[in-house]
Amino acid sequence: MAKKALVLGSIVALLALSVMAGGDHAAGCCAKNAAVTRSVTAIDNGVQVKMTSDDAKVVAMLQEKAKGCEQGDCDCPMHGEGVTRSVENTFGGVVVTATAGDPELVAKLQAHAKAMAGA
Repeated sequence: MAKKALVLGSIVALLALSVMAGGDHAAGCCAKNAAVTRSVTAIDNGVQVKMTSDDAKVVAMLQEKAKGCEQGDCDCPMHGEGVTRSVENTFGGVVVTATAGDPELVAKLQAHAKAMAGA
C-alpha cells in the first residue's frame, strides 16, 4: 500500500512540476512559471517566499504543491535538517517561510531563495 502511495505521489509531483516549469527551471523544487509572481524576503532567521498568481488554476496548483513540500514530499534544499518550514495559503497564492537556528544554514536558505526568485 505504501509503495502505491509513493508511486502515485511521485506521479502527481512530476505532473505538477511539469505544469509549473514552463520550460524555465529554478534551483530547488519550486520551478518558475510565467503566471507566478514571486517575492523573497530575508528575515532574521531565514526566508519568506511569497508566490501569487491571477490565474485560479495556477493558485490551486501552487497551494497543492506547497502543501506537498510542507510534508517533505519534494527534494528541496529548504527541507534540510535543522530547517523549520511553514506554508500559509493566501487568497492569491501561498507564503512559504523557512527558518533555522544556525546562522550558516540561515545564509544557505537565503541564498537558495534568492536564486529561486531569479535575483
